[in-house]
Amino acid sequence: MVESNARLFAMDRYCKADIALNAALSTDVSTASFIPLYLAESNPTGRGSALFTEKPNVRPVEFDLVLNLDALHFAQIVLAATSVQCDAGQGPVILRLNNEGAEVEVLRAFHQVFGSRL
Repeated sequence: MVESNARLFAMDRYCKADIALNAALSTDVSTASFIPLYLAESNPTGRGSALFTEKPNVRPVEFDLVLNLDALHFAQIVLAATSVQCDAGQGPVILRLNNEGAEVEVLRAFHQVFGSRL
């Protein structure tokens, strides 16, 4: 599981996950950087926080800095890890995306790396 809001890691679903990473995913010219995560409705644990100020429920002055990973780089890391642990990297890959506006970039990156397995 990947969650950009560190305050949500206390939630049960993250505590029970096999792997939970506190990071955002997007297209980034560098492999990793720190970027603002704009808080939804001024609520630091609210759903709907975003990497983009264009969303109507965020304000540019209310944000946390979060680790941002380039989606393609992250997909390559996932491929390397799953190749070691899961069926020599030949099984299907299932993505559940809810990353507030960067879904297309993440989907394209994973498709580029995993192809028809996605």
